[in-house]
Formats: sequence, C-alpha cells, structure tokens
Amino acid sequence: MNSYLIKGTSLSLIDRKIDELIKNEKFTEALVTTYDLEEDSILLLMEDADTISFLTPNKVIIGRNFSNNILSSDVISVLNKYLDNPNSNVLLIFTANNLDTRKKIVKELISKLTIINIENSVKELINSNLSDYEVENKVKNLLEEYYQNDIERLINEIT
Repeated sequence: MNSYLIKGTSLSLIDRKIDELIKNEKFTEALVTTYDLEEDSILLLMEDADTISFLTPNKVIIGRNFSNNILSSDVISVLNKYLDNPNSNVLLIFTANNLDTRKKIVKELISKLTIINIENSVKELINSNLSDYEVENKVKNLLEEYYQNDIERLINEIT
C-alpha cells in the first residue's frame, strides 16, 4: 500500500520519516509535490494523485496538516474512492498533528491508510541518536533536562 498517515508534532521527525518512506518505497527519483491542507484544497491534491505524471513515472504527494476540519462529505467520498483503488505510481503521504478518530466515517477512512505514529520522547531521541557513542548516563540526563520542551532544538544539536 502506498498511502500513509504520519501522526506527530515534530516537523523534523516527520520530515525524516517522509524521507525514509520515499527511500524504502523506491520513489527516490519521483517528482515530489507538497500541499498545505490548511491553505490548499484536498480535492486538488486528490486530482493530482489521479493524474498521470508526465516527467517521471512515479510521484510523491504529501498533504501536510491533515485534520478533521477538511473532511467534508465530498472530500471523504473522493478519498475513499481513491484509497479503494490507489494509483501504484503514487506515494501518498498525509501528516497530522492531531486527528479526532471518534467518528465512524473517519475511522473507516484512516483504516485504508498505513498509520505511523511518531513519538516525541526526548529520552528515546537522545538514546537512539547517541547509541553509536560512549556517552555517560549523566550527560544523557543533562541533555534530557535541558531540551525537555524543545525537541526541534535537540534534533539540531545531536544530528
């Protein structure tokens, strides 16, 4: 399946995951188009997904800020139709900060997407990025205490 929903609040971690998906799905040579769904219509994004690419055989379409606010009945209908029969030459990625999944129709929609949750744990991020180095626990604890509320700054420091 080439349709994903990435849930998280850290833009840097979401961008890393998108790059990883593009590489793993072998879409590295594909044309990448990004839509901000707070400003652009999701129907425009879906039209792009249905359109054949002229420059490259594959394309990556990223819809940032996917939320319940954009999910009208028309949009849900178009999304369901596409997700029932997706284009294999399109890697479709949505990103969301928070998505209310209590509604039945939203549950059905996101069940057709591969969901990736990105945890913003400072401790896990420090441990994973510094695992190749010999770092004392005291240093890791100081990093965790210093960057506890600013994960973006931590990412810039340790990567």
